[in-house]
Amino acid sequence: MTDGIDILVVAGMINTKFLSKLLPLIKSDKVDKIYLVRRQFISGDKIRCFSPKGIFRRNILFAELYRLFAIICILTKYRPHVVIGMGLILHGVYLNILGTLYRKKKILLLKGKNDLGLTYHDKKILQRILLRIALLSDFVGTRGTRSRNWLIKKGFGRNKVFIPHNVFDFEQFTALSHRVKTYDMIYVGVLRHYKRIDLLIEVVYKLVVENDLKNIQLAIVGEGKSRDKLRRKSARLKMNDHIHFLPGGDAKYVCSLLSQSKIFVMTSQGEGLPMAMIEAMSCGLPVVIFDDADIPDVVHHGENGLLIKLGDLDGFVAAIKCLLEDNILYEKLSGGASAIRNERRHEYSLKQAKMTWDGVLASCIQ
Repeated sequence: MTDGIDILVVAGMINTKFLSKLLPLIKSDKVDKIYLVRRQFISGDKIRCFSPKGIFRRNILFAELYRLFAIICILTKYRPHVVIGMGLILHGVYLNILGTLYRKKKILLLKGKNDLGLTYHDKKILQRILLRIALLSDFVGTRGTRSRNWLIKKGFGRNKVFIPHNVFDFEQFTALSHRVKTYDMIYVGVLRHYKRIDLLIEVVYKLVVENDLKNIQLAIVGEGKSRDKLRRKSARLKMNDHIHFLPGGDAKYVCSLLSQSKIFVMTSQGEGLPMAMIEAMSCGLPVVIFDDADIPDVVHHGENGLLIKLGDLDGFVAAIKCLLEDNILYEKLSGGASAIRNERRHEYSLKQAKMTWDGVLASCIQ
């Protein structure tokens, strides 16, 4: 093939996160056109976006019907060479099934454990169905080493699983000097059930009530469906003087809040490799987080953060208390967190992301 590749991408996500995944494809010399099906409209070089409007945008059922119809129309009329689903539910489900019917090369990007229903141990049937659909893919992109090895054990060919890192600009997340540390802990991210921020509220309760840290302060930064429910839980536990719900914002705003905080915390049970964690580490915040998914690829216990056994709230509480009370340990981990700015700069660069994607696309059209 001498001409560029036309691709169909179906995705959700917030704009900043989505663009960090799409940018290598936009900049790739191998890609000619990108047909994008997404509920939220976005424009850009090479992109032709198909997004629902009016009632089709406001109603979830109608929005999904629109997306399904748009995918079929694009596959029929424009005949892209490669289809890419960013996330399995529902983006990857649509593309893996329809891409198979239309005999297209299919690439599935898994964002985390939630994509395969692995967050919920009681949904074995759903997990088997999602795994079978995922196996229709010609290539699967995942977040890191642990998930890659798991996918290979489940039947994906070793040469079919790749790790496409998001493009990340470390210069946007640099610690602002001389900022007063207003918050002992900070969480940044979407407020959804699988993030288990309810557990983080319980951690604060244990620190205040059971460990007598009466002045502890947590900032929860972000928006999402669980916000009101989480506020009610904080009020019920009488933690409103200790927990502050702040809106999300751009990189400059988030960097400012991170610079006012001591420790980045996350009690999520559905992660892949959270970029919010990398943003915080780039600002010099040590991390206290569950040892889950691909997080150990970046967080090394006792070097730049503390990894806690999944679900161990008492261990989580003890780790935070230790960091807040041991200045020598805190400074060591803070320095280790800042070091990723140099250690990971190439790994998360646009150049490296383009090389990864160009290799996969070349394999698709051989």
